[in-house]
Amino acid sequence: MSDTKPDRILAEVSEDPWVKLILWSNEYNLHPTRRWNGFINYLLELRLAPMKHLGLTDEQQRALMEDWGIDRAEFKRVLQLSEDEVNEAKQFFPDDTDFEDIELDVKIDNHTFSKELNFSEAIFVGPINFNDCLFDCSVDFTFTDFQKMALFTGSKFLENVNFGQAQFRAPVIFRRVTFHKEVNFYSTDHDSGYLAGFENVKFKK
Repeated sequence: MSDTKPDRILAEVSEDPWVKLILWSNEYNLHPTRRWNGFINYLLELRLAPMKHLGLTDEQQRALMEDWGIDRAEFKRVLQLSEDEVNEAKQFFPDDTDFEDIELDVKIDNHTFSKELNFSEAIFVGPINFNDCLFDCSVDFTFTDFQKMALFTGSKFLENVNFGQAQFRAPVIFRRVTFHKEVNFYSTDHDSGYLAGFENVKFKK
């Protein structure tokens, strides 16, 4: 299928640090989101470090994270990255990046992802936004934890997309999105109460 936006950036040659982190995470075949969650956990630990010097208890730290809108408990299960892995991930970001104060908002514009992507059990602690992106292969969002708003605008999914059992703690909006194959939003958590919006969405199948 021809791309109606040929100016899209191929993910493999992108300079966007979050795109690089996504691709690097997906290189780890056993559990792709181990790297993603591990690096996000590293960034959160950097933020918490000054608080630990104040002698805050675990409960007080957890309350602080909740004030930031982050469920700290989710990261108790996350495996830490090795020092080499952390350093490799940090190289994706500009040299002057202050990792203790980095914004955790993920905004990806006008990219083409030509390979399968696995976000299963990934934790997005900040808002995530995919604008005018093209996903050539299947995308797995099963059990993904969206702790802030998720926005998909003008993007196209050419193969199957699975949001099964994903946890949306804030509104998720699909605006002018086209699903060419099957898409799954099934969840057994009937108490999640998330707000999903579908604006001018096309379901081809």
